[in-house]
Amino acid sequence: MDQHFRDLLEAGVPEFNEWRAAIPELRIDLSGADLSGRGLDGIDLSRAVLDGADFTDSSLINASLFGAAINGTRFWRATMNYADLREVQAAEADFRQARLFGARLNAGVFIGARFDGTNLNRTHRSGAVFYNATFEGASLPLFWNPPEPVLRRTETEEPGPAPRSEGALEVLGFGCGIVFWIIVGIAILGAVLSRCLP
Repeated sequence: MDQHFRDLLEAGVPEFNEWRAAIPELRIDLSGADLSGRGLDGIDLSRAVLDGADFTDSSLINASLFGAAINGTRFWRATMNYADLREVQAAEADFRQARLFGARLNAGVFIGARFDGTNLNRTHRSGAVFYNATFEGASLPLFWNPPEPVLRRTETEEPGPAPRSEGALEVLGFGCGIVFWIIVGIAILGAVLSRCLP
């Protein structure tokens, strides 16, 4: 982490946010930084580059990460209630056992992210992408069923045979059986009529 940013963070969140407000066009790069166990409630990290950073056990209540890059970032057991994570890029981010109550996740991209054991109650998720994300043991909002993780084929795997359509085969067999018994019935009826008619 850049020493200048480190000094600003050590000064406290109000001082850091005041500095950010003075130069909002500057995109902060804290990629790979160890920010674990810190009290960062209300901090403005919007549009920051935080890829691979570690926020384990940190408090980020009401923090703004709007538009931030948090690919592979670790938020394990972090408290992020009401945080702003709109439009984040969060591929493979780790939110396990984090508290995201009331957080805004709108239009965020959470491909392969981990939300196992996470509190996601009352989160806002419109437009968010959760492809291949995991939610084992998570506390989820009422009536929300997140997509099941998809096992993606690796480049070394050979494509297997096309699956057989069991339903189609069953229908075909049933149809053939009907045709057979119709033919048998016609043959029997013809034999009976030939004996009865002069």
